[in-house]
Amino acid sequence: MKKDELLKKIEDLSDLEKDQEIIDMIEALPAEQLNNEIIGQLVRAYIKVQNYEKAIEVLKSIEKDEKNTMLWNYRIGYSYCYLDDYEKAEKYFLKAHELEPEDQDIKKFLFYIYMELSKQIKFSEDDLDNQKKALNYALKAKEYITTNDDKIECYSYLAFLYNKFTEYQKAEELLKIVISLGRDDLWIHSELGYCLGELNKLEESLEHYLKVIELEPNNIWALSQIAWTYRCLGKYEEALKENFKALDLGEKSEWVYVEIGYCYKGLNNYDKAIKYYLEANKISKDKNVWLLSELVWLYDGIGKYENGLEYLKKLEKLGRDDSWFNSEYGFCLIGLKKYNEAIEKYKHALEKEKNVKETIHYNCQIGFCYRLLEKYENALKYYLKAQELGKNDEKLKKELEELKEMVNMLYHPS
Repeated sequence: MKKDELLKKIEDLSDLEKDQEIIDMIEALPAEQLNNEIIGQLVRAYIKVQNYEKAIEVLKSIEKDEKNTMLWNYRIGYSYCYLDDYEKAEKYFLKAHELEPEDQDIKKFLFYIYMELSKQIKFSEDDLDNQKKALNYALKAKEYITTNDDKIECYSYLAFLYNKFTEYQKAEELLKIVISLGRDDLWIHSELGYCLGELNKLEESLEHYLKVIELEPNNIWALSQIAWTYRCLGKYEEALKENFKALDLGEKSEWVYVEIGYCYKGLNNYDKAIKYYLEANKISKDKNVWLLSELVWLYDGIGKYENGLEYLKKLEKLGRDDSWFNSEYGFCLIGLKKYNEAIEKYKHALEKEKNVKETIHYNCQIGFCYRLLEKYENALKYYLKAQELGKNDEKLKKELEELKEMVNMLYHPS
């Protein structure tokens, strides 16, 4: 069969999508009838039947002659792409792009390849190298955008990465562009709401979370974020309303119970705050240091020092030993009239505290305990230390006068 006749028959079979017949026919040809054009048709048929490994094998047999043509690079890049070998696909599509810079299909493949390479990279919060690789691939994809849909996809993914990497201003800019391009769904408003919240643009953040609820009224995550935003704005009643909606929908999580407790604390309703913090603690099983500390503070604040002491001991087991912990422990022990133990805790707090205001407070508390123990010289010593550090109000002056008089009476009784 002559070359022209053979090519015509191949074209007819291709139109009928009889690609396996094309493969069988060309594979049966004697070597002297084969040329690069015929072999190219064999490659096309292998690609159409999705036998990409065989297509690559055949393409490599003519690499010497064809490697500097756009079509050869396109076909081998295409095959590697559909085998999910994006790094090899990148190599050949870049060569094809070099040969045909304006070809839109090549740009589309390069866009897709770089997006996939970016999404394949797994990274943690502290894995800066892989974070950078993922971002760089996404930025390369941006260079090959050809459609509005590409731009929406790429900018959305870049914004997602920037949010992950805490580069919120860059994320905000891209997300707003994406919205201007027509994206109006749960993801975009959730992502922008979160981003704006991290930038402390709380009112604007709230607008996007409320848009999520318009689109999906029972979205628990959005309800929780709305509640959190209201709480940050000091709108505790509004926050409680949203948190209870989430609770009613089944979101009985530590997060929701903590948020409800925090709101009641903000409303000075300590009993209810404790109630919901205790629900949260059932879930965290005495492992949340912040939550246990809140319970201590609240119990001490309403004078339930035995309860406060219970949670101080839980914190101690978890290893908390900073100035706040020791000073709160001291305060609790004062409430229990265990003044010697309280003094030791306040002294330990002093060892760890660098803030002058707090240091003054701790010295005064130690002085207060010594006075209650009728150890007036020791009390005077710590009150004088507070004065030396800058405290000089009328209350302290009166305290110092009384203590000096008491000490004087001890050594110079009338």
